[in-house]
Amino acid sequence: PSHLDRARKSGASAIDDGPADVTALALAPDGNTLAIGHADGTTRLWPLDQPTFEPAQPGPKGDGAIARVQFDSKSQFVFAHTAT
Repeated sequence: PSHLDRARKSGASAIDDGPADVTALALAPDGNTLAIGHADGTTRLWPLDQPTFEPAQPGPKGDGAIARVQFDSKSQFVFAHTAT
C-alpha cells in the first residue's frame, strides 16, 4: 500500500518540517504528488504513491514567499507563484 493508503486508513499523516513556514499546498491531479510552497520561496515535491515517505525533491524556486503552487492537468509540471 502507498503512503496515502495508510494515511486514509489511519485518518492522519505528517510530513517533515521544511526550511520555512508552509504558505501553499497542492495535490497533483493524479493524486501521486504533493507540492509544498514555503515562505522563503522554496518548494518541495513529496511522492505520495510510494510505500514509505521518500525524501522530498526540490521544486521550482520563487523570488519571495510562495503564494500558490499548481500542477498542470497531466501532473507532469508544477508551477510556483509568488505574491510579488
